[in-house]
Amino acid sequence: MPSACDVLTTAFRNWLGVARQARRNGTPVALLSSPDVPVELVRAAGFHAAVLRGLDHDTAQADRVLEPGVFEPRIKTLIELLLTQALSFVDLILLPRTSEQDYKCFLYARELARTGEIRTGAPRIVLFDWLRSASAGAERYRRGRLTALTADLAGMAGRTITGDDIHRESASTHEARAAARRLAGLRRPVPLVSGAESLPLFGAFWDLPPAEYRQAADAAALELSSRPPIDSPRIILAGLPVDGTALHTHIESHGCVVVAEAGHWGSGIGRTDVATSADPIDALHAHYASTHGARQPVADARASFEELLDEGVDGVVFWLPTFDSTAGWDYPQLRDRLRARRIPHLVLRERTAGQMDEQLAAFVQEAHRAHEGAARV
Repeated sequence: MPSACDVLTTAFRNWLGVARQARRNGTPVALLSSPDVPVELVRAAGFHAAVLRGLDHDTAQADRVLEPGVFEPRIKTLIELLLTQALSFVDLILLPRTSEQDYKCFLYARELARTGEIRTGAPRIVLFDWLRSASAGAERYRRGRLTALTADLAGMAGRTITGDDIHRESASTHEARAAARRLAGLRRPVPLVSGAESLPLFGAFWDLPPAEYRQAADAAALELSSRPPIDSPRIILAGLPVDGTALHTHIESHGCVVVAEAGHWGSGIGRTDVATSADPIDALHAHYASTHGARQPVADARASFEELLDEGVDGVVFWLPTFDSTAGWDYPQLRDRLRARRIPHLVLRERTAGQMDEQLAAFVQEAHRAHEGAARV
């Protein structure tokens, strides 16, 4: 019988297979291009929610039609899956307008469908026009978009979505997030598990029904709690969120341990909950207007970053690849905070493994000194 860690890791790596099985079991499937779409609302409509991520495989068909050097792996993956008809089991694709990547993907997909590159029978593709501005006008617009999305989902599902439906899904997701927080407690302040092993345990939150995730995550936390501490420099991975373990593995191969990630794939999953006592649309608005995602308000991004630093860290690695169009804007202010707190940091971009190794070697020496200084204190 597989361990709970194996169950979560398998679900994370085989997220498309999990979604296919849900469809075989009679549950319609909605594919979300990012966690900026309210998963509670999608589930309240009766859909299985699957969250897109980049796949480590050939994207030759997508490369043929997409502008080169612009799109990140998850967007190329989506176009590849559409062009190769690998998403025939999906009923709906939802793309939020919270990044240029997602919006351009929506436009590309509509044009490819018009020209016949994406064949008849592909999933319905919907743009969730979600704005991140903090103005009063934007708040009214966002609430209107949430109400409209609720009506659209209800129409597609052929059912009414009540406030109780949304509250029930929010409460269930709250319990799943609480389980993710318990897992995160095994990484801070003293890590018991590596970042490469941890990321799938968190990421499966976006693949499994909330009750199933909560049960497996709690069992995994129990399995891992008896491990000995990892006495290595503690690293936070910031910048553009990563949806795979390759970067964690590369960083940790230099004798560090990744203890937290800024973003919605790792430890950031459990940091905030959707309120269950407020009006359901207001509660969703408050949560998704401020949580980590593309174009997150600067004040919220800075506050989340400061919370991570306060929990203890020996260094920060920023992943800012050349195709990034959002995270890089936050970097200068976050860099200044690190300098003020005398915490070493490193910016990694798309380079060869050898070039990255050279950068990491120098950075790790600084992180080791910071770690040894913290141990003496």
